[in-house]
Amino acid sequence: MKIFAKGTMLGNPLLSSEVVTPVYIAPTMPPSYTQRSGADEKWGFLDFMVTEAGAAVNSSIGRVLVTNAPSPNAVYSMTGDTAGLAIVPDTGLIYVTNGSLLTVGIRTITVTATNLAGSASTTIRIAVVGTATNVIYIDPTAGDDSNTGTKPSQAIKTWAARTSKGSGTKTYAIRRGTVLDAAMVLANNETVRCYGDPALPAPKVITTSAFGLTGTDLVGATVQDVDISANQRAVHINRGTNFKAFRCVFRVPTDGTNRAPFYTTQLTGLVFRHNWVPANSYGDNVYCRGLKNAELAYNLLETPLGSTSDNMQITTERNALYPSSDVWIHHNTMVNVGGTSAKGNCVIEGCVRALVENNDFSGLYFCMSSVAAFNTIRNNRMAKATYSSNSFTMGIGSAYDTGEQSWYDNRLSSPGNRAFSISGTGEAAGAPLWSRYDLEINDNIGEGHTTFFHQNRLMSGYFQYNVGQNNVSNTVSGVTTVATGGDYTTRTVTPNFLNAGEGPVCLERARITGLVQEGQTVTVSEPVFAGAVSLQYQWRLNGKYIDGATDQSFTIPAGYGAQISDRVPTFATTGFPGGAAGELSCITRGVDAAGNVMIAPALFANDEAYMPIAA
Repeated sequence: MKIFAKGTMLGNPLLSSEVVTPVYIAPTMPPSYTQRSGADEKWGFLDFMVTEAGAAVNSSIGRVLVTNAPSPNAVYSMTGDTAGLAIVPDTGLIYVTNGSLLTVGIRTITVTATNLAGSASTTIRIAVVGTATNVIYIDPTAGDDSNTGTKPSQAIKTWAARTSKGSGTKTYAIRRGTVLDAAMVLANNETVRCYGDPALPAPKVITTSAFGLTGTDLVGATVQDVDISANQRAVHINRGTNFKAFRCVFRVPTDGTNRAPFYTTQLTGLVFRHNWVPANSYGDNVYCRGLKNAELAYNLLETPLGSTSDNMQITTERNALYPSSDVWIHHNTMVNVGGTSAKGNCVIEGCVRALVENNDFSGLYFCMSSVAAFNTIRNNRMAKATYSSNSFTMGIGSAYDTGEQSWYDNRLSSPGNRAFSISGTGEAAGAPLWSRYDLEINDNIGEGHTTFFHQNRLMSGYFQYNVGQNNVSNTVSGVTTVATGGDYTTRTVTPNFLNAGEGPVCLERARITGLVQEGQTVTVSEPVFAGAVSLQYQWRLNGKYIDGATDQSFTIPAGYGAQISDRVPTFATTGFPGGAAGELSCITRGVDAAGNVMIAPALFANDEAYMPIAA
């Protein structure tokens, strides 16, 4: 909230008597602990504030600060289970006033920031600990290896000292704002995390060894809220199950060979969320060979270095030893511009049932390369694939047969060379071209490219109802021979909307109301397309058009919920909701007086474009 106030300037007749005096900006606060899921899970590090039963007077716990720059500065207060605690109004520092009132347990406290423009609150939890049996506290600055490590005041100093502090499965908590020199080897079900003041940076773990954190045949381990740097791989997991990484930073040097900030092989059950790989690490930022049952979401991967480096590669390496399946990649930002890589952003190679959705990809050789079967690529934003004349924003570029893919609702924007590319390399002279079979490509936008559609390999399936505009070559052509090896026996590349000018801009997305259940009727509102003279609607099941379903209302037939796509990961393996039921969606179109078309998927009440259908 902003408040603009008028006042009178006194003492200077050369100036106007009326001036605008200060702009008041109300504070904002992080989400409460009960709200930290999805995108807001990035605030999870706030959960590791800790003090001790009987802690010394004036010992500090930490600060939960505003997330903006309020004007004037905010004043902090707190309510809830605050016995024995206080907060400094100016800085937000929570500290101990009476340790005798602190008993072991979890305190729930609401912190409020207030100024003249308003106030905002967040509810947090502070752990009051005694002597732990399964946590070792590490403080590389103030710790001592002769301590027990069982509470913050008894923190040890080095990673090596942990081995003498008892047996059993441990959580290793490293104090925020410190630097630990260690090459960490984890055992089954162990966790590395932070503790301390959330206003300080995550603890750094640095090593000149090859690996910063590693494990072999590792089960149930977790790393969260740490910043790891190593000489070859910040994280290296060689076989394992149910490894989790949350809110970490992974780094390796800027040159060398066989490097990757995050590397796994033959791992099942990876959860990789809200992590960051800064620009200029050498090698693939995230490389997973033989990955199964995984979710990679809300991560920021920036420009890697190295001529063969990708931001993310999920691969089998075309080796039967490394089967890969059921991978859900969503809400990531992957940037690859200005580096030395001649490759791209995200490549899915040989992985079965991968779903790539709601991501932002930019540059370099390509944005999205799907070289696998039974995959879905939808609702992503891509741009800047400009490295060479062979660069493509979205496509297939493998040296073998592949297919059975669904691409829809993606927006491929300028600049770029080829928007959509059905391509490949590696055939011997005179040999048949590689097949790209059973492709279902609809409702995408390709704009501002040299070439809208490029196809120099065999294809079956369809490329239909896509929008092309502002492309140098805004046509659809290519090898007309139909690919074999799949269910489709035809290649269909009409109709598409090849605009002579720009299609009408969507100013407001349509909204879908009603119960998404078999036998129920759902209705889509009118979207707002600037300059549109007509609107069109098309209901879809699993991204495919439902015949005749072009009205604003649609009654869901019986049996639709059971029609689960075979091109998405299963719910049981990744938690992807659409892996348990057929999904309903609706694409809307706005058409202007010149016949130019623009498209936009309608949204449900949860702001998602796809909704599982209840039986």
